[in-house]
Amino acid sequence: TAAMEMELKDLKQVAAAPTPAADVAPASDTPQPRNKRVALIRHGQGWHNRSWRKGGGAWLANILITADVTLTPHGQDQARALSEAVASREDNPLREVECVAVSPLSRTIETATLAFAWGEGALKFALNPLCAERCLSTCDRGTKKSELVKRWPHIEQWDGFEAMPEVWWPAESSFLAELNPQHRIAAFLRWLADRPERTLAVVSHAGFINCMVGQRLGNCEVLWCELSVGEDQALQLQPLRE
Repeated sequence: TAAMEMELKDLKQVAAAPTPAADVAPASDTPQPRNKRVALIRHGQGWHNRSWRKGGGAWLANILITADVTLTPHGQDQARALSEAVASREDNPLREVECVAVSPLSRTIETATLAFAWGEGALKFALNPLCAERCLSTCDRGTKKSELVKRWPHIEQWDGFEAMPEVWWPAESSFLAELNPQHRIAAFLRWLADRPERTLAVVSHAGFINCMVGQRLGNCEVLWCELSVGEDQALQLQPLRE
């Protein structure tokens, strides 16, 4: 009948019509897998790392009184040795690094500068306060940005310097929050994932690295890891097997 033909025509038109935007499932905000290789590197020996037997009262002062401690001569030699090891071998995996993320504490800036001297001019460096050491002692407090650049003028050319606030370390964070700073770790992993590079190095600290991957590194030790998306869709950083 004419009525039935009209109904069929209407149904066909509805089926052919585009789905309203409100009915379309939104794009997923879940991070997509994009595995990256990350070399975690602890800074060279700092004055706060010397043993009580070798440092005596000065060692204790460098932990409890002196802010933003620097490298010892031995720590500088450790960083130079790492650079020489990379420069002497074309198959060293650190040669694949495209960007070096650096904690803005002086001991990590100095380590990154010395350890990656072999790649001067070819490597990108990026300062990131998120990977600074857990702020538990005076030695872990930073130097204000305006003073830090006077000590290390070249960092003004590094990514992230301009965006750093004057007081960039977690000065207001509680002791408990810094004891296991998972809030900073999650933000830092997201920052790494959002970077365009596929292979990165991170020059950071024993405590922060240990909280990230459960391993405590020696001074200037290198640990290769893989950054990936886990089954729970959270970013995870896992050490690679030798």
